[in-house]
Amino acid sequence: MMDKLQGWWRGISAREQRLVAVGGSVLLIGFCYWVIWQPIGNRIDERERQVLSQQQTLAWLKEKGEEVLALQGGQGRQLDTSGTLEGVVNRTAFNQKIKIARLQPQGQELQVWIDTVAFDDLLIWLATLADRHGVQVQVIEVARENLAPGLVKVRRLQLSRPQ
Repeated sequence: MMDKLQGWWRGISAREQRLVAVGGSVLLIGFCYWVIWQPIGNRIDERERQVLSQQQTLAWLKEKGEEVLALQGGQGRQLDTSGTLEGVVNRTAFNQKIKIARLQPQGQELQVWIDTVAFDDLLIWLATLADRHGVQVQVIEVARENLAPGLVKVRRLQLSRPQ
């Protein structure tokens, strides 16, 4: 195969050899451009557009985050810290229709026992205590104990409210 190609090359005139060499070089350069360089350039341009779009999104999110923080700071989440911890626990439990079996104050903390309560109602009540009254759960021990699905017994719940 190579011999045939070399024979053909020797058989053409010097002028034709130059024309074939220049044409082949142009084809090789064109091939490299359209197969290698242009796709790489297109991908680079696409990535630059993606980065610009993401930078704009980030700037927008930062701006909106600052607005949210400013709004939160302006309103200021007011905690209802009036009344004793026992009073707040009793009142909110009554509002959530949770029946407390026993309360026992221990210094700045309060031990609570609940015989049977729906687990979802318990979580809502604890979230209300935390969000509206600043009450923190220190310890919680919950058991299912042969109760209907979704019901639990609170063996120990220790609550506190920072002073």
